[in-house]
Amino acid sequence: MTGEADLEIADLQERPTPGKSWFLALLRAVREEEGRAPRLSLALVDDKTISDVHARFLGREGATDVMSFGLEEDEGEVILSVETAERESKRFGTAMEDELALYFVHGVLHLLGYDDQDEESRQEMIAAEKRVLARVGIHPASRE
Repeated sequence: MTGEADLEIADLQERPTPGKSWFLALLRAVREEEGRAPRLSLALVDDKTISDVHARFLGREGATDVMSFGLEEDEGEVILSVETAERESKRFGTAMEDELALYFVHGVLHLLGYDDQDEESRQEMIAAEKRVLARVGIHPASRE
């Protein structure tokens, strides 16, 4: 069972975001679909902060939507750019919460071993994202 202790959230930015129970529902959906879910620390940040982390840990310049880091067995950290979610929701005509949900699930799936570095792996990850999000009534728009 996914409980409050399975998720810690640090909101380090100024935009409004869903509450902890909303993220816990997403984490439960991952557990229901995948049979497991890690204990998480979630950081909600702005583009500048995620850009700094992106450069420091991956050597890549610029903001990204989500980053995840495995810590110990079945523990990890997910960092989401709320600013990117807001911008991309306008671009794709989706709700910002749907963008956040997609980023959150994407980050958690990375912690469970999913990869998106080649086309076959990317398609498997997209399918897993859609299955998890469908459990909470979110059907992401196609990005193709």
